[in-house]
Amino acid sequence: MKLMIVDDDDQIREGMAYGIQWDNFGIVKVICLKNGKEALQHLEEEYFDIVITDISMPVMSGVDLMREARSRYQDISFILISGYKEFEYAQAGIQYGAEGYILKPIHLNELVELVSKVIKKIEERKDIAENQSLVEELEKDQIMRQILRGEMTDNDRISGYLCEKGGFSAKHLLLGAVVKDDCKLYRLETDSNVKGIIRNKMTEYLAGYTYMLFQLDGNEGFLLIDVVDSTLRVFHLKQQIERMLRSINREVINGSFSLGISLTGHIQEVELMYRQGKSALEECFFQGRASCISYEEYVQKSEKTGPIFSAEKWNKEISGTLEKGDMDEFQRVLEECGKALKSCKKDFIQEYLFENLTWNSHMYNKDKEEKTSYKDIFEMDTYTEAVSKWQMYLKEIMENHCMLKDYSSEISDALKYIWKHYGERISVDQIAEELNLSTGYFSRMFKKQVGTSVVKYINQYRIQKAEELLSTTNMRVYEVADQVGISDYIYFSQVFKNLTGKSPSDLRK
Repeated sequence: MKLMIVDDDDQIREGMAYGIQWDNFGIVKVICLKNGKEALQHLEEEYFDIVITDISMPVMSGVDLMREARSRYQDISFILISGYKEFEYAQAGIQYGAEGYILKPIHLNELVELVSKVIKKIEERKDIAENQSLVEELEKDQIMRQILRGEMTDNDRISGYLCEKGGFSAKHLLLGAVVKDDCKLYRLETDSNVKGIIRNKMTEYLAGYTYMLFQLDGNEGFLLIDVVDSTLRVFHLKQQIERMLRSINREVINGSFSLGISLTGHIQEVELMYRQGKSALEECFFQGRASCISYEEYVQKSEKTGPIFSAEKWNKEISGTLEKGDMDEFQRVLEECGKALKSCKKDFIQEYLFENLTWNSHMYNKDKEEKTSYKDIFEMDTYTEAVSKWQMYLKEIMENHCMLKDYSSEISDALKYIWKHYGERISVDQIAEELNLSTGYFSRMFKKQVGTSVVKYINQYRIQKAEELLSTTNMRVYEVADQVGISDYIYFSQVFKNLTGKSPSDLRK
């Protein structure tokens, strides 16, 4: 809060300003002025929460100052200072809305008590205003959700609501922009810091425009902007939106936002504009995070017809090079296939990568489990991430396939069992029983063919998987330990350091 002290008596004015530790009461700024006219001029440039003013002053009295200021700035709280002869004026000031008055000579403890009461009232008013604002915000968002879900279809009602609450004009063109949290890290309705950044940037970059931001769910918002009807104004607005997005992403820590911009439309076409913005955001899969994409770009990309992708052809090439075991050739084929896929739709790409992985895993690793192992392909936010994940899995399939060629069927089955169940509690006895072999015979055969003991191999494989998780995810170290089947964090750290030469936390640095 900020405090203004107005009094023509230097001693009284400075005594109030410097005789009290105002920052203890949450007051961050105190200024002193000599008369009402100076105070009124200063209030035109800067807002103050509390004004303590003498009633009797040259040029402009305290009561006149209060009357003029309250007509312009209704939220300012006034405290009047008066002598005994001015008591009637002080009472008149109360009628004009003063929070209270204090008689001369001023006792600082009385002043502190009165100011504390005023501060409490201000805070209560702010709480009420914030609660009212929150209720209105929730109501506004709920109505927009109903419009976008098709639950509110009366155009007159929609138009009336947006014109009344948002200040839009039914005659003007509007532009919609869907705001998406790329990493799903933030909840815009509860993360006040991120919400504040976005609102501040809108205020900065959309000055002069009428706009409203609607919260649709935890990670998505819908921005509606009145652009009147000028083509040049729309072009300028899109540039401002792009600048705004870049500015938001510079301030958001460990995350980013993307924007999908609709075509212009009338107030009755809000649902259509939202769907256009959502469609535009599908291009983020190809363009990456922190993208600002217009619906025009999305349509142009959709209308382009590239070479027809032959799933049969690429499946055959990938399987052929996988069977040969030539890693360089295999890498080349995967990269070419990835490039060819880029001309396809997102859904087709994800389905192809998943089906290709599942088939090759079944053929070359003899993995008969259901199609669940590679579901995270559908969770990748970008084309680059999805293809990289696919390549990583296929290389793993190839390495395992090449490795299994060198072993007997029993040891191959044992390795596949370890690869499948490494995240669970497994023992040498358990694996031997699965293979219908004695524990001793199985252990000797495993060490002879693999070159290390079963227990050591299991730990090595678990730590290999742990390194991958630590390098590619934000999982906590204890979560990684549990994921790879070593629930004892201390033991996990010891095994990790023994096998890699560094601690799990060192790997992340």
